[in-house]
Amino acid sequence: MTYLFDAVYAEGKIHSSLLSLQPISSLTYEASKDKSFGFAFNDNRFFPVGFSKNGLFAYIVENSLASPSLIVSNLISDEQVAIQQLADKTDTTQASRLLSDFKIHYFGKKKLIRFPAVIDNDEYSVFVKESNLILNSKLKGRKEISNLDSLQGFYLDYKKNDLLVEGFLRSPFEKRIVIILSGLYSGFEGELDLLYFTVGADLEKDFK
Repeated sequence: MTYLFDAVYAEGKIHSSLLSLQPISSLTYEASKDKSFGFAFNDNRFFPVGFSKNGLFAYIVENSLASPSLIVSNLISDEQVAIQQLADKTDTTQASRLLSDFKIHYFGKKKLIRFPAVIDNDEYSVFVKESNLILNSKLKGRKEISNLDSLQGFYLDYKKNDLLVEGFLRSPFEKRIVIILSGLYSGFEGELDLLYFTVGADLEKDFK
């Protein structure tokens, strides 16, 4: 059974309880789970937590070899502004404090949306051109939203064609989405690590 924090921000306080939830359904995992060739396959799991009203997104990454981490990412700069190592899955104290500090609102059991997708009567899709992640709008044009080589935590020996766009979640407060990518990293002992990256995208500005 997998646990995730149900954190609801209200009047400056975080009320935390434990819920039994499933992580996002990973395309990279489904495509790669049988390709470890006898080596260990570290199936890291990604749990969306929520958004703030000023472009922040919080999520938990759970690793079979380490304690879970609560991460707050800035969807404007794509920087990780806070990382809190949690003692275990029941560590609500540290999680609550961090979510309260950044005014993260838990958004409930929302499913990851796959591309292409219609948002506000416009169809969006994404693709990778060289090292750049491009967001395409049928009505507004397209724009570069990230250079994948510069993503915080990006492993230099990743093969770019191994990265998959898992999908996105939409902020309930802004016309902004968080795009979740995943890829495999080969460790020193031949093990495969499933890693996740987040990229923010404004749905209104800078299209050409």
